[in-house]
Amino acid sequence: MVDCIDGPGPQLKSITHLCNNCILLELNSQESAMWIRDAPNRNVFLEKLGGMAMIKDRQYSIVIPFLPITTELDSPDMLIQLPTMLHRMENENNIQTGSISCIRWIKDPAKCSPTQKVAHALTFITLPDTANCLLRDSFYWGLDRLCPYKDKREPVWCLKCQQTGHLAKDCKQMEDMCSLCALPHHTQGCTSLMVFCVNCQNDTHPSNNRQCPDFIRCCNMLHDCTPENRMPYFPTLEEWTQVELPPHPLDPIKWTRPPPNPFAAQGQLRQMTLGEAMNVCTHVPK
Repeated sequence: MVDCIDGPGPQLKSITHLCNNCILLELNSQESAMWIRDAPNRNVFLEKLGGMAMIKDRQYSIVIPFLPITTELDSPDMLIQLPTMLHRMENENNIQTGSISCIRWIKDPAKCSPTQKVAHALTFITLPDTANCLLRDSFYWGLDRLCPYKDKREPVWCLKCQQTGHLAKDCKQMEDMCSLCALPHHTQGCTSLMVFCVNCQNDTHPSNNRQCPDFIRCCNMLHDCTPENRMPYFPTLEEWTQVELPPHPLDPIKWTRPPPNPFAAQGQLRQMTLGEAMNVCTHVPK
């Protein structure tokens, strides 16, 4: 199928049939992948495949936190305003036109609090180099400097029984489980003052806590199966994009109390010199 096209001799390393009726093709080199994405070669390739086949380019998704909720992402005139807004974002961040293919809110704006000012947005970038530059150099919008992070895969989480490993549509439990107190009722109507985690059987945090040791363990297992998931950047030929983050510790963070202020008991608050501060730190009673 590939031999009939004049090119650099691309070869298929593997073909994977996905559950959504798509086919994932792995080629032998990056040059072959770039060659087959070229418009004339793509048209000939799809014509040889026949049917309604199409090539879907990979999107590099990043999360932009604390984006002002006044940004019109879901307006009625989105088809008219969205390309202009994306073009403004590209110009303000000095990136190539067309690099941002789509941007949308992660949470439905209708469910936001009336006093909420910012929200998280999921942005899809067409080129990995552009996505890495935004991750490294921050994202600028208006007068705000936002620090995006890579949208990584996480363990699936059931919103019905609050356990990991499956979705709510595949859950075999009959009753809903509260994510706060682990009692059989909806989380929205919970009035209990207690918290309990159904995964690690601990009463120090709820089931939806992202610092749960069981959830962190599942994340580390997923990172081990997918090394790219542990990388803060999308790996390219640049060496600085090929770094990995260490595994998350399973032990929860133990918060410490600051040393007591010797002047607070006397009701006196004054500015100390550096010498006085060092003297106080070395004579704090144990």
